[in-house]
Amino acid sequence: KVIAVPIAAVKQNGSGQDVVRVIDLEHHSKVTDVPVKTGLSEGSYIEITKGLKGNETVIVEVNRPK
Repeated sequence: KVIAVPIAAVKQNGSGQDVVRVIDLEHHSKVTDVPVKTGLSEGSYIEITKGLKGNETVIVEVNRPK
């Protein structure tokens, strides 16, 4: 089973570790940064090889012009 997320969902934390921001809709919409390992990318998606189970709701931040 391969988990892929939009490349825009993968950020780096203060230590340079790749993280994906996940929102827990069942527990008061708590947002956490989950450390991940990434694999191959294709188009606008990137493979997550470690860190996600596949049932998470991932947040993609979009920069909107002001």
